[in-house]
Amino acid sequence: MKLTDLPLRQRRLLERLQNQTGYMTGSALADYLNVSVRTVRSDLTFINDRLREEGVQVEARPRYGYRLDEKCRSFLNSQSRGGNSWLTREERLRHIVVLLCMQDEPLDLYDLSDSMYISQTTLENDLTALRRTYLEEPGSLALLRVRNTICFAQDERGRRALLCRLYSGNWNYNGRGNRYFDDRFLRDSAVAAILPVTGACLNEAHLQVEDVNMVVLNLMIAIAAERIRAGHVLPPAEAPCPDPASVQAGNAILDRLEPVLGCAFSAAERDEICRHIACSRMLDSNRLHFDTLPEFFDAGTLQLEEAYLHRIREVFRIDLLPYEDFRITLLQFIRSLSLPESNFNRVEVSDSQLQTHLRIELEMAFMFQEFAVSAFGRYLKAEELVYLAFCLSGAIRLYFREMPPLRTVILCQYNLTAAWFLKERVLHDYGGHIRMLALLPMYRKDSYDFSDTDLILTTANKAIGGEYGKKSLTISPLFTEEDGARIGEYIMQYHLQTLLPAPAGALRRLFGEATWYEHVESESYDEVLEKLIQEQILNGNVTAEYRREVRSREALMPFASGGPIVLVHGFSPARQTHLSVAIMEHRLRKNGSRIRTVLLLTLRPQDCGILFRLFRLLGGSRFSPEDTRHMKTGQEFTDSLLPYFDGD
Repeated sequence: MKLTDLPLRQRRLLERLQNQTGYMTGSALADYLNVSVRTVRSDLTFINDRLREEGVQVEARPRYGYRLDEKCRSFLNSQSRGGNSWLTREERLRHIVVLLCMQDEPLDLYDLSDSMYISQTTLENDLTALRRTYLEEPGSLALLRVRNTICFAQDERGRRALLCRLYSGNWNYNGRGNRYFDDRFLRDSAVAAILPVTGACLNEAHLQVEDVNMVVLNLMIAIAAERIRAGHVLPPAEAPCPDPASVQAGNAILDRLEPVLGCAFSAAERDEICRHIACSRMLDSNRLHFDTLPEFFDAGTLQLEEAYLHRIREVFRIDLLPYEDFRITLLQFIRSLSLPESNFNRVEVSDSQLQTHLRIELEMAFMFQEFAVSAFGRYLKAEELVYLAFCLSGAIRLYFREMPPLRTVILCQYNLTAAWFLKERVLHDYGGHIRMLALLPMYRKDSYDFSDTDLILTTANKAIGGEYGKKSLTISPLFTEEDGARIGEYIMQYHLQTLLPAPAGALRRLFGEATWYEHVESESYDEVLEKLIQEQILNGNVTAEYRREVRSREALMPFASGGPIVLVHGFSPARQTHLSVAIMEHRLRKNGSRIRTVLLLTLRPQDCGILFRLFRLLGGSRFSPEDTRHMKTGQEFTDSLLPYFDGD
């Protein structure tokens, strides 16, 4: 077991013992970690058990306490100074941020690197990562550097906001508290005392907030109490909170917590909490419907939402305007973007998973960026785009629910009872999307007329003849979750292909007329992508806006997020729909992927159907992108795709 595999509190416990030559009592260690003596004993038992094979054992002596012998101390020194810091990169960044927020005096970089057992070079790299992670957004704290010292600007609101972002971003929703409460800077007991009070007061005021805003509220109060006790107070606000209900709820919370937390909250402190509640409070869903929208949303928000949905209808030919529940949800999302404060939980899935399951919806969400710049003066962040994609995904399913059901036939070689079971399972899960035409034995595949069939489900992996093969899916007689997911994806793709058709032979022509760059020698994905974009700009096919759109997308949610093939595109209008393909001589690394081929697609507005045909081809269950990883010429690549152009 590695040192960095231990929980942070246990690593800090070992670090403390490592820096002591004599014994330390359990009480002293407990005070250092802000935990109980019993927790210290449990942690040391765990450490001795897990690191026994490494030769690390903590000696316990009654009435004296605990210590490490010289052999253990030498081993731990070699581990921590040999490039294996006690802290991971993420923990180091958090540690530095908290130190900078809590201290008024500048931090000496030599002392800081020594305390974390890292080199000056590693620390400089950490500071670069810290700026990129926490300090690039408009209005962020300034990191000041004078010779070999660093400090944050004297901005109390900014420091508290950064601390709150740090802790709320790592909140553990699967257990009580925060993943990093074993840090000494924020006490678990304080937050535990705050939690029931905020919930009770908001309920009494008949106010409801989303979970992420409840977490932020609790942390804001805990951080404020710590800072007030340390002598740091907020300056007065420019104007009081304008929402009476939020003011009443905020004051009730702080009145109850002052004696518990042992501090007094000034008018400025109270206003900060009340403003957060005002920005967070959810609208009364019972009063929201089409007729009451002007009561809850200003004219600008209503116009922005309608213009965006008209753009979706124009480009994707999907009319989402009639769906009241969806539009009310979308309006609340847009309203949250316009408020002085909005918080979104990080969706803990990979970019590749998001692009697999929300590919179409993310395309629609990125189309909102031009509206966001116009309305809010900024682009949406990655988390905001993902939440917009979730909203759109629900709306698309509403839309498809009203489309004619797919005419479906089941071919099954098993006895009638098993075939009947399959039919009932399919209808149970997809009855609103499927109309069952026939339940047939397998041998009928050669004689049945499938001309009026949209989907064929078969339990045997046998080819269905003619044009009907592309309509067939093989399923298990048990109808597994994977079977259901494939049917759901087929239904979605079928409807999208109906709405966004591509001309016959479109993919064949696209690859046949593509510009190929073979045996490309480069160590940089970004360099290859820029070359492809620049060629299209120089040819007059697209403008520089196309580059901005693609680069904006790459910064938020990279195209290169899985597999050897990367498909890059933008909706900025092109003079002609064209594919440029770069095939690497050696695979490139980007975002954990090993890339062999980069495809850059430019689109005329009327050719969106080709993009989704490409999505279906490259992401389909029949085609395996891994099969192309050794191909180095355009002819090899095109030949590998030919079997999947059937029906194109």
